[in-house]
Amino acid sequence: ADDKTKQVPADAARINMSDDREIRYWTAKFGCTKEQLVSAVGSVGPATTKVAAYLSENSRSRAQFGGGRRSARKVPPET
Repeated sequence: ADDKTKQVPADAARINMSDDREIRYWTAKFGCTKEQLVSAVGSVGPATTKVAAYLSENSRSRAQFGGGRRSARKVPPET
């Protein structure tokens, strides 16, 4: 199981997708879901700089084309 004495991440330059604690760490750091992280690592490999760039580029693409998550926003009533 997880060794609580190990520092997470063990290697700040690479994402270890077989360690649940690292997955939780990197999803929180990048603000993405596990599925998005898996997709990014599958596309560009485990290097954190490449994963960060991939996630950043894909979040811009989703926003540009109307996909992805949207934040709830209050619209003022018409007067």
